[in-house]
Amino acid sequence: MSAYKDMERGTWYCRFRYTDYTGEKHETTKRGFKTKKAALQYEAEFKAQSGDTAKLTMNALCDAYLKDRKVNQKASTYRGTEKIINSHIRTAFGRRPVNEISKLDIRQWQNDLLQKQAYNNRPYAPSTLRQINIQLNAVFNYAVKYYDLAKNPTKVVDTIGKRQKRQAFWSLEEFSQVIAQVDKTELKLAYLLLFYSGMRIGELLALSPADFDFTANTIHISKSVMLSTGKVTTPKTPYSVRMVPMPPALMKEVQDFINRFMEPPERIFIYSQRVYRDYLKRYAIKAGVPPIYVHDLRHSHASYLIHNNVPVTTISRRLGHANASVTLSVYSHMYEESAGNVAVMLEKAFICGQNVVIDEK
Repeated sequence: MSAYKDMERGTWYCRFRYTDYTGEKHETTKRGFKTKKAALQYEAEFKAQSGDTAKLTMNALCDAYLKDRKVNQKASTYRGTEKIINSHIRTAFGRRPVNEISKLDIRQWQNDLLQKQAYNNRPYAPSTLRQINIQLNAVFNYAVKYYDLAKNPTKVVDTIGKRQKRQAFWSLEEFSQVIAQVDKTELKLAYLLLFYSGMRIGELLALSPADFDFTANTIHISKSVMLSTGKVTTPKTPYSVRMVPMPPALMKEVQDFINRFMEPPERIFIYSQRVYRDYLKRYAIKAGVPPIYVHDLRHSHASYLIHNNVPVTTISRRLGHANASVTLSVYSHMYEESAGNVAVMLEKAFICGQNVVIDEK
């Protein structure tokens, strides 16, 4: 028995031994419990959190990991993390001791995912498989870092899935065809701002009149609306806080729109993300242009800048990326396409230069 009565104080305490992932044995004592049951419960929870090889199951590790993520992730990101862990990691490894999960177990888990069908009776998309695999890797990394797990078994197992490399986007001509069909002022202004600023839809929905500087023609992006709840929160990352220069003519349209209100509104755009999505699809079909998602207007903005040879550092700051390498990783395929345009440009310059030399002779 590891729980004892402290006769002098009239309380209970527990004294027990545990073994961490390095194999080292420890002994600890905790006092001040009102009941024997509370003392024993503390012992069980301590061992689960401390890395006792006989006690720490994947369920216990996931509990600790999610508790950490809930504090360090935005609520919207956390929900995705929690969903993957509960649906795909706990169900496969929940009761298993973490240090007994082998690379072969993980490979079999991956193969099962590759054969499994999602809710729509279709195989999981490659990007979904990649996210699930990344999450398991993150959980094991957490165990290595904070619970002294000897190694992360996912490191030696091939990954599954792949990043969705290509985003849908419209050219300026296609966007112009669609915007010509928009017959609602608020919708038209929202689509124009999304296309010409590259901001996220959540950032657009959080805009207030105070975020617009009509003298400097800039928009200050410092907050975002959580699409699932409608709550205004901090933006996606600290780097998302930024000043975005805008075309003066578009800023004049925004100013005119705001001036129509009797009192300055708390938020300029009141429709939900779903409304903007559904109408964008409707207008695209009407214009004879392949529909894209609202978020793809951000990709369209990036594509336009890339193909007009705007420096990647400028694009990175405008989109609110942490650094230029993030921009390059997300839009690498667009840079590959623009490389061909550079070759054409240099070819024209070369031919022109040759003609100049011939003429001088």
